Amino acid sequence: EDHEAASSGIFLRLEEALLKLPPGVQQQVVASFRPLKAEVSRRLAEWTNEFNDWLNEAGQMQPAKLQTQDLGELLQEVESSPQL
Repeated sequence: EDHEAASSGIFLRLEEALLKLPPGVQQQVVASFRPLKAEVSRRLAEWTNEFNDWLNEAGQMQPAKLQTQDLGELLQEVESSPQL
């Protein structure tokens, strides 16, 4: 558990550093690290699951009750990720 928390912290710091680089360099760095590739894959899967959950819930709700803020926050998180 401590190792997992430390790894997450490392990835967060790396993500912050990546934001300072041009997009092409970001892609080269990401492609160079297997653990980073695994983290990106995990995050993509997590976002996909969250998006699918939102779509399922939205399909069962009346339009006036949709929580579009939740979708907006998810999309902002995805958009702000330097690995994509």
